[in-house]
Amino acid sequence: METVFSILNFEDGGVAREINSPRSLEACLRAGLDPLELIPKSKKEFYKKDLTEEMVTVKFESFEKKRRG
Repeated sequence: METVFSILNFEDGGVAREINSPRSLEACLRAGLDPLELIPKSKKEFYKKDLTEEMVTVKFESFEKKRRG
């Protein structure tokens, strides 16, 4: 049997897993969210060659603010 991960437990143990709970997926759909947007990203994933350190920080903090709701 497959383990079900919802918005309540997808980050348990310090590791984020893809949400697969039907209710959580439905809630994300109704809220206009892509469930993959809830998975944390490291700051280095925002680095691009044309961005300054400050721009990367702003993008990362904006992503985290939206992700945490």
